[in-house]
Amino acid sequence: MVFLIVKEAFIRLTHPEQLSGGLIAITATIALLGNGLATLILKKHSHDNLNMKSAWLHSFQDAIFSLGVIVGAILIYFFHWNIIDPIISILLSILVVREAYKIIKDAINILIESVPKDLPTSALLI
Repeated sequence: MVFLIVKEAFIRLTHPEQLSGGLIAITATIALLGNGLATLILKKHSHDNLNMKSAWLHSFQDAIFSLGVIVGAILIYFFHWNIIDPIISILLSILVVREAYKIIKDAINILIESVPKDLPTSALLI
């Protein structure tokens, strides 16, 4: 999905569209409230296991995306900077890829039964 978002963002960089900043801001604010609540609920369990960490991260990123959309909508509404929409999309997509990489790396380490990062090698010696 990230690659499709980036592709669409590059198209919109070259062919900006007129956007309704007010409607975008209202919708993103509602999304931020829901995602923020979910993020708070999941936070206390985010260190239990990789699945909960992934769920929390997904919710947190949705909240960050909503916040980014609100900032973009304000800039569009007051300054008519329609180009900010694809720029924010690209920046947030980079964030998602970076965080997804970390989760995938942790999952692979679990699957290959590697030594946990916080366990000293001396503890493995018998």
